[in-house]
Amino acid sequence: MTDLLYEFEEEAIPPVVALAAAALAGVFALGFVYKLLTVVVL
Repeated sequence: MTDLLYEFEEEAIPPVVALAAAALAGVFALGFVYKLLTVVVL
């Protein structure tokens, strides 16, 4: 298990995975801001 984790860390993160993670984080951030705004307005 430790060897597998070490091999995984050695590999570079694919740009697609990084992009998907960034997009997902952006969606969550936008959703949080939208919910916050609706709570403030209402």
